[in-house]
Amino acid sequence: MKIIKILIIVLLALFLITIYLFNGLYTNEYSVKIGNSIGIKLDSDNVYFGTIPKGEQSKRDIVIKNGNKASIVRIMAFGSLSDKIYISENNFRLEKNESKGISIIINPGNNQDYGEYNGKLVFLFTKV
Repeated sequence: MKIIKILIIVLLALFLITIYLFNGLYTNEYSVKIGNSIGIKLDSDNVYFGTIPKGEQSKRDIVIKNGNKASIVRIMAFGSLSDKIYISENNFRLEKNESKGISIIINPGNNQDYGEYNGKLVFLFTKV
């Protein structure tokens, strides 16, 4: 019973710290297909890099809109090609209701196997 009480206290503390430190956390899927052709998907629900040949790169421009509190924005990529993703600007400050355009580039290189690759982009808004 004592372990359950300690666990509840730890979870409550983590929850309160999260509320205190963060303005928001948002995730978007990303996908790219390595193939013998070029293809583009323009849907805006996720970050689609389309189909690209080996050795080529693809770039998507996005706009990040802040809410009603000043925030520091950090963008992190997760997935099998996360180390091949480059973000034009990261760890930047946005004022209340401010927007900023950035570019996200994926460059899998010449040695990447053909296939479809997916991952997540995490947008973390921390309090200033």
